[in-house]
Amino acid sequence: MIRLLLLFIMASFLGKPAFAQSGEEIFTKNCIACHTIGSGDRVGPDLKGVEQKRSVDWIGQFILSSGKLIESGDKDAIANFEKYNKIKMQDFKFSAPQLSDLINYIVLAGGGEIPAPEIEEIELTPEQKAILLPLGSRLFEGMDKFDEGGVSCFSCHNVSYEGMKQGGSLGTDLTNSFTKYNGAAGLKGFIATPSSAIMEVEYTRHPLTQEEITSLVVFLEDANGNGTSDFESTFLLVGGIILFCLMIFVIMILWSEKKRNGINSKIHSRQLKVKHPNQ
Repeated sequence: MIRLLLLFIMASFLGKPAFAQSGEEIFTKNCIACHTIGSGDRVGPDLKGVEQKRSVDWIGQFILSSGKLIESGDKDAIANFEKYNKIKMQDFKFSAPQLSDLINYIVLAGGGEIPAPEIEEIELTPEQKAILLPLGSRLFEGMDKFDEGGVSCFSCHNVSYEGMKQGGSLGTDLTNSFTKYNGAAGLKGFIATPSSAIMEVEYTRHPLTQEEITSLVVFLEDANGNGTSDFESTFLLVGGIILFCLMIFVIMILWSEKKRNGINSKIHSRQLKVKHPNQ
């Protein structure tokens, strides 16, 4: 917990990024895991020609804080959020020159193609997945440590999975992340490329191995199909509360009957039937 607090403080001061970078460097470091320029949608939309669909001011606002635009009721921001599986893009602390360089790069690069990094598709046999699944589960929950000493996913994220305790709430719930990130390749890109200031601080210093990333993807794929859904969790919670209330109600009735028919009650009734000598 102390380590997470220190990471949060460091991330708050460092922001994204804290030094001079070109537009291409900023895009490669912060955007390329989820976006391409001319090679199609990935986790987020293809950015080729985005300046023809939205104003530069709107693009800048969306990059800095898509959440604020969505919360303000902006129809385009809401439509984008809905279209791409309700994955809210993180906020960025770019300076005005950095933001300008990034947008200029996206616009200029639109004349060509800037593909997302090649991410090897995960094609594993059922036997291989059976071996990696428990490893991914243990790594996620922190039962096994990452080779480079990074904090467990469980510290910030939750996955509704049978036998697994409630995880952290600092990050998003990853139960359905396999679907959200469009399968293994997108999810692997999300894990391999730090997508928040805290993740960047932690996993740049403590990078995950390919085996660890693959194991986590296999686990999250299994959780996506077999995890407990939000509806099921709510149903179980409500059902448990109702069952508890019914048990209390039954106990109260039984206790009341016991008091009415108890030994003291019978003695009291007999005493009432006996006439007093002075009567």
